[in-house]
Amino acid sequence: MIRAILLLAAVYLVSGVNFSVLLSAARLIPDPRNLHSGNPGVSNVYRTAGPSWAGLVLCLDVIRAVTAAVGCAWLLPATVAPWGALALVLGNLFPAFHRFRGGKGVANFLGFTVGLDPVLGLAATVTWPLAFAVIRRTYLCSFIMVVALGVTLAHRFSYHPSALGAVGATVAIIVWAHRSNLRAHRSNLRAHRQDSSAT
Repeated sequence: MIRAILLLAAVYLVSGVNFSVLLSAARLIPDPRNLHSGNPGVSNVYRTAGPSWAGLVLCLDVIRAVTAAVGCAWLLPATVAPWGALALVLGNLFPAFHRFRGGKGVANFLGFTVGLDPVLGLAATVTWPLAFAVIRRTYLCSFIMVVALGVTLAHRFSYHPSALGAVGATVAIIVWAHRSNLRAHRSNLRAHRQDSSAT
């Protein structure tokens, strides 16, 4: 149990190193925390620095998450390993090294799931572009992909109650991290209904 706690704590700390913040500290990109949404995640890096830098941050996030997943699967019991996903996402959302102001955890959850089940994990990521082709809302597409990744991760551990708990908690915290997007979406829908009724 002590080893599991220490390893999950290590996953949290490692995930707290935000690559976009490091790139901005090296003066390679603008600090995404000071622009647009103020979030240092991949989406805001795309807005502030362009697709190439966003792609680099995404790749680094995923590689780290895959490494964490392999380590959890190797060193932890199957009933505990899925909780590595929650530790990883919490570290990304609330990084101890960056004043607890981080990203939203989607890329980390993606990498963790792909690290444990490459085939189904990569298949689950296809839901994002498919959803975007229909709804054109990036955060809603992320929700759909996150649910697909959650099902994949639960399947990887045979839907064990511990895995279901880890997946549920991880998906819930990612949705919570997007609460500002949800509020903005509700406001837009309300304004659209008011405009429609006025006409």
